[in-house]
Amino acid sequence: SDKSQIDISVKALSTVPNAFRYLAASPLKSLGNAFLSLPLLGESQTTRLQINVPLAKSLNRDVKLSGQSTLKNVSFDIKGGIYKGTSEQLELSFDKNGLIDLNAVVKGPADISQVKVTRDSDYLLGIIEPVTPAEGALRGRVKITPTSSPNFVTAQLTGYKPRNGGSSINFDYLGWDLSGKQSVSIKGNADVYNFGELCQLFGLDGKFKDGKGTMNFDLSLTNIQSTIGAQAIEGELTVDLKKGEISELPRAAVTVVDVANLNALGIKSQSLEYEFMKGDLKFQRGMLEITKSDIGLGIIEVKLNGTIDYLQRNLNMTLNITPNLGAPAAALAIGLWNPLVGLGLFGLSLFQDKASDSALNRVVTQTYKLEGPIDDSKVHLVRPFNFKDIFN
Repeated sequence: SDKSQIDISVKALSTVPNAFRYLAASPLKSLGNAFLSLPLLGESQTTRLQINVPLAKSLNRDVKLSGQSTLKNVSFDIKGGIYKGTSEQLELSFDKNGLIDLNAVVKGPADISQVKVTRDSDYLLGIIEPVTPAEGALRGRVKITPTSSPNFVTAQLTGYKPRNGGSSINFDYLGWDLSGKQSVSIKGNADVYNFGELCQLFGLDGKFKDGKGTMNFDLSLTNIQSTIGAQAIEGELTVDLKKGEISELPRAAVTVVDVANLNALGIKSQSLEYEFMKGDLKFQRGMLEITKSDIGLGIIEVKLNGTIDYLQRNLNMTLNITPNLGAPAAALAIGLWNPLVGLGLFGLSLFQDKASDSALNRVVTQTYKLEGPIDDSKVHLVRPFNFKDIFN
């Protein structure tokens, strides 16, 4: 061998993540710390380090270091449910500039994927492909920078299914800042097959049940190390769902049910089963603006718009409540809900053989204002029924 240099080979056997502590204590400190930040657990691992130390001064003492790790029976859980998976074997190689490549077959919540990561200049490129090609399977292209101490991830993903289930999400763009207060920007759409399960990902356990449909989003979220709340969100969200349940009504909604006498229409203050629920929402770091929302509850339809200020704990909403005249026993229910409206409908039927839907809706729609503190908001009728309405 060349007598002007010393070659050292080290083999380390340990559990995961102890293996990465070896790296963190070596010239690969930044790489080791990056691996330690990952939520990896494993049964065993083998790491081999090769260190080349020049002896001659003419070689400028440029230490060369490289290594390979093989991890067995690995499991990981990213951010409490964003993605959870297992791998029987994960292989990676690295040098003092960071990761060189990584290969693994990963079993996720709904897919088995081949994951390959390679280094290109100052970034890592990850490709995710299904082991068995299938429609709707997880596919992705991920870029991670810089290579020595990764702190920013961009990605395009299709067929992503969170551990909680409930949906298949396509990200046209995902940008994840791993430094400081972690933040993420996402843009894309989702096919929702259980809105209640999807909401568990955002800490809304028990708030919603079932619900199928679609969602479109363009959002930025900050400080995602903690539970994601309205104060951490900025951007737009559109929801279009059918056949679900609002399982736990906020206090303001209970107030509306009581004040508007919706119990007479069979609407309960404990929960609401909806036939459809649509909404256009704008989030502004603690402020939620509902630009348009439409909820079909069978015998009534509720349209609402307004704002909720989560920082000041205040809301200002307008609600238009329209009974569904085609629903079974609607006339009797409307009479119980509001006798004046019921009498007005009877009068309208005497003067008009065929009233248009718009005319009937105009007569029976009641407008309410909901405003004040979130925990103690007040409801009042904005446009009370007037007998003149039946002739206009």
